Amino acid sequence: MHCAIELARGGASAVVLEGGDFGYGASTRNGGGVSGGGRIVMVGVLIQQQVSELLDWNFAAAVSMLLLVASIAIYAAVMGLAGRLERHQ
Repeated sequence: MHCAIELARGGASAVVLEGGDFGYGASTRNGGGVSGGGRIVMVGVLIQQQVSELLDWNFAAAVSMLLLVASIAIYAAVMGLAGRLERHQ
């Protein structure tokens, strides 16, 4: 477990900085089968649709902020767990 968390530190940083699999590119990169077969709308696609098709900037901004807060919270949790495991060595 310690090794896996230590190795995840760099990956967690990269995911937060690039947007991870929440982003718009994941739904196009993975194809329909991996991301729910078209039945599941990913967050990045939802934001893009709200802005370009429905012109609902307020909803898109709110979802973007929720995504940002969730990404930072996950990053902080992984870094905190890795730091605690590092201190217990």
